[in-house]
Amino acid sequence: MVSLAIRILRLKFQILSETQANEELPINTSGELARLVKSSNKDIEQIKLGAADAVLVRTEERKEELIKVLGTELIFTIEESKGLEFDTVYLIDFFEKSNELWTNFLSPPEYINKQLQKRQKPELRLEFNILYVAITRARRILNICEPKTSDLWCIPEISESLIQMNVNDAFCESQSTTTQDWYQRAMYYRRDAKLLPRALECAIKSEDKTLIQEIELEIELGYLLVDCKYEDAAYLLLEANKYPKAAEYFEKAELWQAAANAWELAGVPLRKSECQIKHLIENGQKHEAAKILVSIGRYTEASEIIEFEKYWDYAANIWDKLGDVKRREQCLSKSSRSKEKFKRKSKTFDKEVGSFNPQYPEDYFNRGLAKCQLGENDSAISDFNSALSIDPKLEKAYCALGLAKCQLGDNQAAIDDFNSALMIDPQFADAYFNRGLAKHKLGDKQAAIDDFNSALSIDPQFAMAYFRMGIKNLL
Repeated sequence: MVSLAIRILRLKFQILSETQANEELPINTSGELARLVKSSNKDIEQIKLGAADAVLVRTEERKEELIKVLGTELIFTIEESKGLEFDTVYLIDFFEKSNELWTNFLSPPEYINKQLQKRQKPELRLEFNILYVAITRARRILNICEPKTSDLWCIPEISESLIQMNVNDAFCESQSTTTQDWYQRAMYYRRDAKLLPRALECAIKSEDKTLIQEIELEIELGYLLVDCKYEDAAYLLLEANKYPKAAEYFEKAELWQAAANAWELAGVPLRKSECQIKHLIENGQKHEAAKILVSIGRYTEASEIIEFEKYWDYAANIWDKLGDVKRREQCLSKSSRSKEKFKRKSKTFDKEVGSFNPQYPEDYFNRGLAKCQLGENDSAISDFNSALSIDPKLEKAYCALGLAKCQLGDNQAAIDDFNSALMIDPQFADAYFNRGLAKHKLGDKQAAIDDFNSALSIDPQFAMAYFRMGIKNLL
């Protein structure tokens, strides 16, 4: 084969009037003379492939045809075979796709002096390159199979590298192939996802059940990933006890709790914690997320979350651990002021509502806000409902009611309240923004983004303020 490959290159450079580069010469020096086998389609059906053998063809159509005829996946287009090596190669009807081009310029003895048209020169160069690839795929035996001998093989300097052989001798049973040979070839094909069907065929013939299962899993996984079905891929890997990979695909699907569980099974506690944090933040449980951040030593991130949520005492403790006395004192000061402020406000409202006309909804509304700040969400909900019973058109009460329900984890009910607020005032940016947060917590991220964009279009300054505070990280 080496002799034939070298002669093909020399002929290419001679016809195309190009200089031959040394690096284009084949390196492999093993193998026999290439065999020229006159064979019909019926003869091709007799081919029996060993583990390291292959059939090479020019087109996908011919490949699919021979896969059915020969009952094997070990059929490749020449393009597919680049980078691969085989013990025995059957090169089938190479010239059938471009016979006219070759015939025009390779009819001896005039082919050397023929003038190529401008468009034909690159076509012929490509044909030579493809032929060279096909010839150099064979390590030991190359069978060139054609119903009629092509003109190229009749050129003297080419024919010297060929031997004529009949079908019975050329297509005799491949050298004995063991199950170990098939196993090794399965592993060879397994390196490339595109070659997995070939790997599976070899694995089946190797009779290694574990290898068969692993390759079947890889094939099924490949189909899922083409369609970006990361959740399905993760569960498939989970069933196969491939925990780290399962966790990675749960992360791609943004299923943080499932990812955390998979990382726990994989024995990777840090990744588990990171996914738990994302799950908790996504569901509005930032206080719990901060606790995990503290447990893994990420104090700064924890304190920033806690301060944003105005849990001043907890934030003060974290800054104390970090040795930041100034930030600790600031949080303690805010904690004290916040508690006193809202306790006073709540007591004032209790007194005022008792003496005011019960038809004043603003008093109930303001007291409800104060109770929300103190974490008394159930009581706040009662006040907001009282305000709405007096004034059903008080859109801000619906919005506040929704926020209180979000704090209690009832996000769907909160969305209903935000919807009510928007029915009263379609330009209520707060309601769009808060509804977006509730939708995000329920996993409807695109709808959440739509709501955030609506808030931004109504009141850019309001929305951007929230985004600067870190809300955009939810997305």
